[in-house]
Amino acid sequence: MKEKKNNNPNDEDSDNKAFHMFEHLEQNKKIYSIYLSNEIEDPSKYTDMFHKLRTIEPEAGVLLYLAGVGGDCDGMLAIINAIHDCSAPVCSVVHGNVRSAHSSIAVAADQLIVYPDVVMMFHTYSGGMSGKSHELTSRLASDILQQKDIDKKYAIPFLTQAEFNQMLDGKDFWFHANRNDVKSRIARHNKHRK
Repeated sequence: MKEKKNNNPNDEDSDNKAFHMFEHLEQNKKIYSIYLSNEIEDPSKYTDMFHKLRTIEPEAGVLLYLAGVGGDCDGMLAIINAIHDCSAPVCSVVHGNVRSAHSSIAVAADQLIVYPDVVMMFHTYSGGMSGKSHELTSRLASDILQQKDIDKKYAIPFLTQAEFNQMLDGKDFWFHANRNDVKSRIARHNKHRK
């Protein structure tokens, strides 16, 4: 099994790269493994990944390995949209604890695999902004509506509707993968995405 690393050759410090991507053959099928382990950043950091996801041949497969604390909402949305645009099936593999944006990305994939003993955390976004009061008010209203729509589209059915409503009211949800209810949530998610 020959592995090829697909990182930007102009990137001098690949350890600090926003993502790492590899490709290999498995039973004559090309598999792309993408690792998102750093804080989610501005969408411009993921251009190579977006291009790859949008141009992958439909008969290939994508394993999206996730472990991280979340990060930038714009970056998260752009990653979710690239997953949606991918013609090959995308499987999120939660191999370390995920929170916030990383959890949202995980449940946006076609299939979800969660390693035992990891934790997934869902909550409403947090952030800050500055500007004139009328600009802040309108931007906040827009951001809340957008995030609600994104979370509803992907977090349900992993979260129930009641949990989703509680999350919008400010409750954080922590899910431990080795508990039976999480296994049933994963099964429900995977059935819904098919």
